[in-house]
Amino acid sequence: MIQLINAYKKKEKIAQLKSFLERVAPVRVTPFRIVEAVSCAVISGSERIITEEGILPSAEDFLLKVKVPVIGICYGMQLISCVFGAQIESGDNIKGLRKVKIIRENLLTTGLPREVMLPESHRERIISVSDKLEIFAVSKAGIELVKVKGRDIYGTQFHFERSKKYGYIVLKNFLRIAGEDV
Repeated sequence: MIQLINAYKKKEKIAQLKSFLERVAPVRVTPFRIVEAVSCAVISGSERIITEEGILPSAEDFLLKVKVPVIGICYGMQLISCVFGAQIESGDNIKGLRKVKIIRENLLTTGLPREVMLPESHRERIISVSDKLEIFAVSKAGIELVKVKGRDIYGTQFHFERSKKYGYIVLKNFLRIAGEDV
């Protein structure tokens, strides 16, 4: 079972991501908290702005204590990155397809081309990472894929759930990391 953490301010905004995930595995929607009997956790995007609102204390606590693999999408990546020492900045809205370059292979990128067009929708971006994070993909918009060193915690700036061609490749790779048979 996938734990889907709803970072949106409004509950109904999570429906599209939930529907995407449910095509592959059962989903349980929760706030930021440790949940038993899940194989992994997905942190949604959000309209929240970390540079204005800061990091939710419950999110930081969750990320420091969680034992299952985690992937954060967009805001989820920014949150993960900040908790593990990265710096972000607010800027222009970035929307639409962007060419993402895989600069280092990892389990999450298996089956993706080295350059892939993926959807984005964000205003904040990571400008520097700490030695706790590894960078695996970039674009002209900035850092696109990170992993916390020594842990199965990933973040994607791009919205893989909105990509018909590549979204399920990323999701299935993540579920394999979590030990799911997909």
